[in-house]
Amino acid sequence: MVKVINANLGEQVETAIAVFGTTTRVGILKFLLDEGPSQMGSIAKGVGLTRATVVKAILALEELGAVTADIPIERRAGKRVLYAAHGELIESLLAALNSALPTK
Repeated sequence: MVKVINANLGEQVETAIAVFGTTTRVGILKFLLDEGPSQMGSIAKGVGLTRATVVKAILALEELGAVTADIPIERRAGKRVLYAAHGELIESLLAALNSALPTK
């Protein structure tokens, strides 16, 4: 069992860990940054994962603010949604991680 510690890293670093904490999320973000706004099926095909896996990751990334959608969640039923990476937030989170883990 992994032991969780309270490292007092701050909210932004904790958000960064949540956003970048899995290869699935990082792969999806990389795809969206490289390819631009894309629909769920294109993302799944592009990263080589099942649609169900991508849906779960996209919803988590959207909740964390790292991915945005062109249609609000409450109005998506039956509609084609374009998802985009929130580049400025991603850069900010990467900078926060870099600051939290300084090297000599």
